[in-house]
Amino acid sequence: MHTIISKFLAVFFLFPLLLNSQIAPSADSVKPILTGQSVPKFSLNDANNNTIQTDVLFAQKNTILIFYRGGWCPYCNVHLKEMGEIEQKLVGLGYQIVAISPDAPAKLKDTEAKDSLHYTLLSDSKTALMQKMGVAFFGPEKYKKTFSEASNGDNTEGVLPVPSVFFVDKMGKVAFSYIDPNYKKRLSGKLILAIASNLDLPSYEKMDTVKTVSKSTQPTTTQQTPLPPTTKPTVQPNVQQANSNIHADFDRLLSKYVFADGSVNYKGLKKDKASLEAYIKTLQSNVPANNADKKMRLAYWINAYNALTLKLIIDNYPLSKITNLDGGKTWDVKRFTFDGKKLSLNDIENSIIRPMGDARIHFAVNCAAKSCPPLYNKAFTADNLETYLEDRTRKFINSSTNKLTANELTVSKIFDWYGKDFGSVPTFIAKYAKIKVSKTAKVGFNEYDWNLNE
Repeated sequence: MHTIISKFLAVFFLFPLLLNSQIAPSADSVKPILTGQSVPKFSLNDANNNTIQTDVLFAQKNTILIFYRGGWCPYCNVHLKEMGEIEQKLVGLGYQIVAISPDAPAKLKDTEAKDSLHYTLLSDSKTALMQKMGVAFFGPEKYKKTFSEASNGDNTEGVLPVPSVFFVDKMGKVAFSYIDPNYKKRLSGKLILAIASNLDLPSYEKMDTVKTVSKSTQPTTTQQTPLPPTTKPTVQPNVQQANSNIHADFDRLLSKYVFADGSVNYKGLKKDKASLEAYIKTLQSNVPANNADKKMRLAYWINAYNALTLKLIIDNYPLSKITNLDGGKTWDVKRFTFDGKKLSLNDIENSIIRPMGDARIHFAVNCAAKSCPPLYNKAFTADNLETYLEDRTRKFINSSTNKLTANELTVSKIFDWYGKDFGSVPTFIAKYAKIKVSKTAKVGFNEYDWNLNE
């Protein structure tokens, strides 16, 4: 097994040799149970509200036991889905998957349905088992309400588990575990399969419990799993990749309800309103910091603007024009909460997106009008942002919406309203136009059609 650790894991340290059933003040101070110790016997409810005895469940097969934060967590959802994709391979190796969170059974049911999961999800809504496992800690104060709602009111203290994976034998004893206080990092499916393939249960006494540590985290003991000097760190999803994952559901919605020409099937989307609202809640729970990667932030806020506009329309659909809402001032209504602040669509566009200094965003954000640059039927991410912005800009400028000649341009009113973002309009258009455009070309503007883009 040391071969597996050497090949895949980077700088892990043993946890303190102490069983702790209390709630830790922070994620990096939890004290999980150790290799060779038994998982406490508990009665928990599954997604169908059936009572499950953990010891009886574990006796059926060797178990990969996962603790995750909840169905509201995009990083958890990505990991749960990945586990579903490798489930059959794990079954072939003699394992079952059991995933536990503070979510109430109804929320577990939603998670099952969303990602078509077939393995067992259990509700530890009072967080008692995760406390006994030593992985519980007090989550951020500002998200207490979210945690409480997810647990149907049981988790009022805002307790969360550190995302964890325990390999448990049929006797209920821990053979191997992985616990990382950085909730954005998860044990990959590839590594889980490698460990499951090489773990010789029940020889758990030979295994080490491990924990990744950041540069700022000090090891709790000097004993360390031996690694050869040439061992390379595990390649974990970075923040940029993880942030891209939170937009996967929006990408699916756009692909389903937005046509290639940018028109929207609002009637169909309204029937799928819950999916759009779930994505918006995901955004609200994962607001990027101001010092985060610029591409990641820009992609996030473009998607947010477009998702919120779609929600605004379907909340009021059928509707002929977005300008019929709020006396034509719907963009100024502060109706969306991000990081505790009420924002309007204009706040997002003018105070967050435009200050990032990329005029191409005007061909990515969509105002639900026929004259607006078409809504793209794909979600933006840090990885695809540059490609998509170039593509959307080039296609709009060369579309039949605009009339371009070498010395005269009749273009969208956007170039008038946001003229300072583009600098010289002829120069900007010349960069993308299929024809040669003079930098001194005369510029005129089309009338704007505010009819709904359906």
